Amino acid sequence: MRALWRLSLFINFLVCLSTSGQSTDTKPVRASSTVASASALSDFEFQSEGLKNLASHTNAPSLKKVLTVDKARDFTSQIARVFASKAVGVLHLSPRDPQYALLLEELLAAPLSISGKFSKEGLDTFQIVAELPEKDASLWIEKLSSSIKNGKGKVDAIPNSSFSKIDQEKGKSFSFGFTNQQLVLDFGDASGDPKNRLPSKSQKTPMASLGTNLFHLRLSGELARPLGLKAKEVEFWVSPRGENLRTLGKIVPEKPISSGIQDFVVPEIIRDPLLSFFAVQKVDELFRLPTYMTEFGLPLHMNQVFGWSDGGLPFQSFLLTELAGSRAFLQSLGPKATNILGPKISQAGFGTLSFTNDSLVVKGTPFVVPTLEPMEVKGRTYLFANLFPFAKTTNAFPRELLQELDPAKKLLYYDWEISESRISHWQVLNSLSPIFRLDQPSTSQNGPRTYIPNYAQLRWLPLLEGNLGNTVTEISLKSPDELAFVRNSKIGFTGMEIMALSQWLANNDPVKELPSMPMPVTTPAK
Repeated sequence: MRALWRLSLFINFLVCLSTSGQSTDTKPVRASSTVASASALSDFEFQSEGLKNLASHTNAPSLKKVLTVDKARDFTSQIARVFASKAVGVLHLSPRDPQYALLLEELLAAPLSISGKFSKEGLDTFQIVAELPEKDASLWIEKLSSSIKNGKGKVDAIPNSSFSKIDQEKGKSFSFGFTNQQLVLDFGDASGDPKNRLPSKSQKTPMASLGTNLFHLRLSGELARPLGLKAKEVEFWVSPRGENLRTLGKIVPEKPISSGIQDFVVPEIIRDPLLSFFAVQKVDELFRLPTYMTEFGLPLHMNQVFGWSDGGLPFQSFLLTELAGSRAFLQSLGPKATNILGPKISQAGFGTLSFTNDSLVVKGTPFVVPTLEPMEVKGRTYLFANLFPFAKTTNAFPRELLQELDPAKKLLYYDWEISESRISHWQVLNSLSPIFRLDQPSTSQNGPRTYIPNYAQLRWLPLLEGNLGNTVTEISLKSPDELAFVRNSKIGFTGMEIMALSQWLANNDPVKELPSMPMPVTTPAK
């Protein structure tokens, strides 16, 4: 959800600007004991049709195309490598054996189901069930056993069972075997038979469990809080729909959403041409906002927030929220913010912060001029955040977008973007994100942190151009205790989510591939 992340940046920018009079060594707020106890039984479930099936699927043509281009294998291999490095740490296996990544890549290609549960001590149980022919499964088990033994692990047969296991600490074991035409990997109680932990519905194969869907994902407890959403459970189903993918989801909020869904009042200054647009209300009920926002007098109840990017010039992105007394708010905040945050911004290598004409401006930043300023439109007062000086146009707001904000939908959140045009924008804007996260360390011995995608990403990301098109995401109020999620897209992700995945892979990849970029070949003039 690209716009959710952008809203988070905006909120953090406001928070940072409000820390006047506080210690400059601020620390992230930790979860409360109430939240910690609620996460004691977090669990997850994921089913996939498998990359091999998806790559030969007659449905979902855009997804098939990006999975079958030349460089896609490098990218999916990288995903397997990262997850393998995480798995061997959890299971206390040897992390140096590259065989684990190759084995995991084989599993990702097959229809599979992954489920697990956490306790207060950490990962309690998990299972991977993959549809593999018995011959392939037997070879897979043989490779895994050999790899464990090479790592000096001891593989034992489980009495009266077709499974083998390697004991772990704290009474746990990692078991693997073939049953019911499925390869099963199990982590759990060392004294029990892993077959007894198979949920009844997994007696069906992963493909049968999916039905007409390509993917299914359910997260609850602590794992249901991605991107700051106030949710105790989220569940998504992805299915093909013509040229697109359709994602249907359910979000269970931590607390019932209060009544009073309002019609969106789009500020007149938002006009064509647009590359993206989002609108959100009930912000403090949907998002996990920092607790210290109240302490510093920031607008906790930002009822309607709008964000958009301009199609006329690259990287032009804007955020707007209605706030009575926005000018007075900035007048009280500005001088103190420059004293507290100015040195931090300079130290981070992102220019200088100044307060002039009731506006906070960061100057000297490459490409952009981050600004927080008051704005009045048709008698309404707003707090306006932008990365470029705003230039008004005479165009109207797109009628088709206005129609999408139909009050009958009970929308809490709406987001539209041309995804392929946003990836390159996010590559630049992501490198500037420390400006908006000054409550966290933003410097290192080598200077400001920047994002450099690894080699697999450099080769794969450009191939997405022309294959992403429009992505539309909606979150609506089904009942106070349940929100409905709908997304229509080419491959299931927004531009920001693709970039977030790329960044996560780059930061976690145990094998860094950062070759020098080749110089262009030029032909001497004749």
